[in-house]
Amino acid sequence: MERLNYAVIGGGYSNTPKVEIETTKITDTAFTTTVYEHGTGYRTRKDADTPEQAERDFTEARGRYLQPLQAAAFSAGMVDGGKYTILCYSDFGQLIAQKIRFHSMEPCTYAQYGDAVEITCTPFRKRGKMRWTLYNKSFAIYAGWQDLPESATMETLKETEKVKVQRWKWSCWNADGFTACKGILKNCLVVYEDFKRGVNGKMYA
Repeated sequence: MERLNYAVIGGGYSNTPKVEIETTKITDTAFTTTVYEHGTGYRTRKDADTPEQAERDFTEARGRYLQPLQAAAFSAGMVDGGKYTILCYSDFGQLIAQKIRFHSMEPCTYAQYGDAVEITCTPFRKRGKMRWTLYNKSFAIYAGWQDLPESATMETLKETEKVKVQRWKWSCWNADGFTACKGILKNCLVVYEDFKRGVNGKMYA
């Protein structure tokens, strides 16, 4: 037997129940996709006679268990080797338009978050691959490599022949910043908004 596809959704330190999905090649004309829900012990199995049908069975089974952020990321339909731009806030609160060459993506957990994806990609102007985790944040994915204009994220306080003083236009994780910038880039594939209201009353992306 040969494992063709495998995914784990939930589990870890999160409160999301762990689910394992696996597609196995038994012979050249026999494939099986198995779903196992930890905790409940629920197990299902679906057989196929072609690798194409087995791939569809795996995608369908995985789709039933994906969390909202995961489902949005997979719905973008990114393909291996494709060029994409992902707009989101970094872990430090800075709004970024990350240009990547996409390789693969898997559902994962991150700390207490069960709704996350791990993207394997090559960043713009880099040679090596990196793993990038999207979790607990809003994001938008665009086809092609694109840059935000400087005016979208910075404002000029003072400018002379010798000096230019600027500051960030948006505070950290500001939902207004994400909303204002998501429409600037073109060829949008998906927008996922997970805005949260802070104790100070402000909305965060």
